[in-house]
Amino acid sequence: MLKTLPICIFFVLLSTVINIQAQDASLNVNPWATTVKTEKVDIDTPKTTFAIDVPSFNFGRVKDGTKVRKTFFIKNTGENPLFIFDAKVSCGCTVPSWPKEGIAPGEMVPIDVVFDTTGKGMPGGLEIEKKITIVANADESDVYLSLRGFVEK
Repeated sequence: MLKTLPICIFFVLLSTVINIQAQDASLNVNPWATTVKTEKVDIDTPKTTFAIDVPSFNFGRVKDGTKVRKTFFIKNTGENPLFIFDAKVSCGCTVPSWPKEGIAPGEMVPIDVVFDTTGKGMPGGLEIEKKITIVANADESDVYLSLRGFVEK
C-alpha cells in the first residue's frame, strides 16, 4: 500500500497540471481566429477579392538539383485590405514567401516561390507539378498557384 501511494499522488498531480494548462489554453486561444505569423486576425475580417497575374508556371526541362524560382503577382481587386494567412505546400522542397501585412485595395504584391529539384529527377525526365495553396480573406475558397515541368537526372 505504501509503495503505490507515491505513484497515485504522482498521477493525481500530473492530471491536475494537465487540466490547469488546458483551462489556461482555452481562455487565451480563440479557435476561430486565424494567425498570420505573429499577428492574429479576427474571423470578422472583411472579405475581399484578388487576382493572380499568371497562376500556373511551366518551367520546362531542368536538371536535377536546379532551384526553380518564380514570382507570382497578386492584386487586391476588392474594397477591403487583403490578408494572406498562409501559402501551403505539400513538401519542404517548395518554399513560398509572401507579405505578412495587409495589402491595400488596388495594390499588387509579389509571392516568391523557390522549388528545389534535388532528388526529384529521373533519366528521360519526370513530370512534376507543385501546388501552392493561398489562404486569404477572399470571397473565393483557397486559390492555387502551380509550378510544373520536367526534372531530368
